Amino acid sequence: MNDMSLNEAVGGLHSAIELGGSYLDRDVVERAREVVQRSHHRRAAEENVTVVALAGATGTGKSSLLNALVGQDVARVAATRPTTAVAQAIYNRPCPMTLDWLGISARHHMPDLDQRLGLTGGLVLVDLPDIDSTEIDNRVIAERLSAMVDVVVWVLDPQKYADAVVHEDYFARLGEHADVTVTVLNQADRLSETQLAGVLEHLAELLDGAGIHTQTLATSATTGRGVDQLRAIIAQKVTQRNAMLDKLAADVRTSARELAGSAQYYGGKDPNRANQPSFETVARQLALAGGASVVARAAGESYSHRARKATGWPLTRWIQRAKVDPLKRLRLADAREEPRKGQSAELVPDGSGVTTVTGVVVNESALTQARVAVRNYAEESTAHMPRAWAREVRQETARHADDVVKNLDVVITRTPVEADRVPFWWRLVGFLQWVFFGVALVGAGWIAALALADPLTLKLPEPAYYGIFSLPLIMLIGGVGAGWVLAILARFAANRGAVRTQERVG
Repeated sequence: MNDMSLNEAVGGLHSAIELGGSYLDRDVVERAREVVQRSHHRRAAEENVTVVALAGATGTGKSSLLNALVGQDVARVAATRPTTAVAQAIYNRPCPMTLDWLGISARHHMPDLDQRLGLTGGLVLVDLPDIDSTEIDNRVIAERLSAMVDVVVWVLDPQKYADAVVHEDYFARLGEHADVTVTVLNQADRLSETQLAGVLEHLAELLDGAGIHTQTLATSATTGRGVDQLRAIIAQKVTQRNAMLDKLAADVRTSARELAGSAQYYGGKDPNRANQPSFETVARQLALAGGASVVARAAGESYSHRARKATGWPLTRWIQRAKVDPLKRLRLADAREEPRKGQSAELVPDGSGVTTVTGVVVNESALTQARVAVRNYAEESTAHMPRAWAREVRQETARHADDVVKNLDVVITRTPVEADRVPFWWRLVGFLQWVFFGVALVGAGWIAALALADPLTLKLPEPAYYGIFSLPLIMLIGGVGAGWVLAILARFAANRGAVRTQERVG
């Protein structure tokens, strides 16, 4: 895992804690919080340093194995009751931020570790206190540090390799940590080869049962068996320089699995297997409750109204002008207007409907159906959540459902209703109508002038004739007729445009 994907994983874990933490097991949530914090703190220290810890119970020979690894008697070995009470750190290169973060005061700088272990990067080798120490403080330190280091070398012995303290308190949570876990069966010199093979086989079965698929070594600090192999494994971890990210990623996966398990324990289900309800029914009911169909129909009627006003016969346009634009009746004639502050839906006194800021009166039954649709959607959407969490979400949804439904018209006022749309063909037809009207007007004037010529003793030239019809009469009849025909065709086009406008707005 690279640093970017780890950031995303940690961010997802943090979001899960913030969203559902109060509904899950407190200890699980607290461990997840520690993982998030540990991820930030570890990456704030030296990233080019790999921290490897030797962990184990009392008498497993951790300190002796550590001394064998580094080639010096750094860790104190007790002869009577072998025990490690204080964490010690051995490092090859300065790394004060890492050591301060670990909180280890017993520090040994050994620059020659590069040669002894074949290192090409920074290493901090930690000898942890015994995990089964009789001192509670020692056990707490061991547990804390084993969670902080990048790689843990679990040192077991032939007598206590199946001890419950190791397997139940630690190994049970290491299923995701195989890449950063090394298992060592120390003191192998106390067993015959046949006995050793049997113990290793049994240990492998125990680890497989815990889901830990990692390499197991047989070592002996006395004879040196397996020490070089363990050195090579540690050197490889240092060289690859990805142990830190692998460890943090494994921590995140473990916490995510525990959170999911806690959610299922409290009634939750796997969200990947949950049925995600469709929002289509809710959207349709909300649209009906908010009067979307009324507004869409009004938008279509407004298109037709404005088209007739722009393309009709000029002498009859006053009829359309006298009519009120359907969108103006709903206070939506100007799509650029924002709803006035404080506007909201209110129930009319008789309870027969709802008067909205748009002027749309919606039947109460439509509002009831919308409320039911919202609540049903909330129930289906939260079916996979823990019971307490789902119950709270449903209660909040029910509490706000009425406000959402009643204020749907505020959303509608922000919906483009194409009130300002003026298609090009309106302008073209309107121009032609005025041309035809002008031709008819000239023809009518010409006819009137010819009729008044004799009484007024005026001499006017005879107009041209086409058959039995004079040019002025042709102009009058042709202009009026062409205007009416064009108006009828424009009306058909306007009706089609109104249907398309209603579909777009709806």
